[in-house]
Amino acid sequence: MTTRSNEPIWAIAIHERWRQCSQCAEDWEEDPERTRARCPACGSMTTLDASSLSGPTGVRAAAAATAARYGSASTHYFSGHGRIGREHWWLGYCFPAVAVSAFARLVVELLQLAGLRSVDVAVSLIGASALISAWLLIVGAVKRWHDHGKSGWWVLIGLVPIAGPLWSCFMWGFKAGTDGPNRFGADPRGPA
Repeated sequence: MTTRSNEPIWAIAIHERWRQCSQCAEDWEEDPERTRARCPACGSMTTLDASSLSGPTGVRAAAAATAARYGSASTHYFSGHGRIGREHWWLGYCFPAVAVSAFARLVVELLQLAGLRSVDVAVSLIGASALISAWLLIVGAVKRWHDHGKSGWWVLIGLVPIAGPLWSCFMWGFKAGTDGPNRFGADPRGPA
């Protein structure tokens, strides 16, 4: 998608000579003395000067850039496209998966304390939480394999007894991905 508008949109200075487009989240190197520059990815005219903007600035522009980079929650959690870093995997996928399971277990325990001993309700809640947790972990795993420059099909290595899950957890949670952009997208750690 190429936009060639002369109306400037916000660019975020992310590191000395680097900036990020608030429309497409592309990072590029630019002379820090220039306040206006065209995004090389989408072609939008960007500015670091808030006084020349008609759109969102400050925190709103940063939020727009974050949404452009990671997508909305619906595309973020329901799409295996793109890359995520280790911190994002732990906090955005693992922790929510564990929290969903723990919450379902807590609800089942509270229902039993209240006198409701229905097996159907317990099985339904635990089953639903298991599906949600599995989905979160699979989508997160695909994006972590992408961060390492590998196909999402590498999630299947987790099916190898003992070594598969151990290797996968090491790669997803502890080993940094490839430096710089790869065929799956920009480096989630930003420019080097």
